[in-house]
Amino acid sequence: MSLAERLKQIRESFKKTQKEIAGDVSVSVQMWQAYEAGKSVPGGNVLEALARMGFNVNWILTGEGEMTIPVRLTESEAHQALKKRLVDMRGATGMQFHLHTLAANGITEEIYRNYLYGDYLPTDEELECLCKAAGGWDFSTGSMIDNVTDNADIKWPANYIDLDSDTTDAIDRILNEKSQIYGELSGGRAIIIMTTIYRIYSKNFIESSQFRMETMEKTIDALFRLSLPMKEQEND
Repeated sequence: MSLAERLKQIRESFKKTQKEIAGDVSVSVQMWQAYEAGKSVPGGNVLEALARMGFNVNWILTGEGEMTIPVRLTESEAHQALKKRLVDMRGATGMQFHLHTLAANGITEEIYRNYLYGDYLPTDEELECLCKAAGGWDFSTGSMIDNVTDNADIKWPANYIDLDSDTTDAIDRILNEKSQIYGELSGGRAIIIMTTIYRIYSKNFIESSQFRMETMEKTIDALFRLSLPMKEQEND
């Protein structure tokens, strides 16, 4: 594939006209047409613009390597992407579960609200915790980390989970107790455990509060054990 063909492939990947892609890289439509016809080659400014769009300059020029590479966002863009991710998760799981997920990752409701709606910039440690609470988020690229295997992208109707304060208090207490016994779980695994617990003990799933309270500790203990690496289970 020639350079001209690769430039055409880039344009077609966006489903854009020659006029539209030319505007994106700040050249005339005639110049872009010359690129695709093989009559001219893009200069540094055009290549830089394509790189900001996520394309691998080495691939554009030589055809070697991957077509696209992760785009490193500016700090402002990265914060906006993280905030959007957190808002999307809140919409998917409901506010109550979302706040408990944040708390499990060391983020208070005050920090969360000041970051999302105010001018507060989190510390490096808080930013790392927010990215974990977002399900394994890469702050620099504004995307999920590829090697995160825990399913933190759970999508439910926002009204699916219905918990009263007594139940959430009991869950928090038992989770803290089990963390002292078995150690802290990774952010993704913690989300899975909390997801499972909240679904099981939601009032619209189990109506009997007595049954919820009587079975909760054994259920959470079993979930913790299942989440431990196999070697730790064997040594237990």
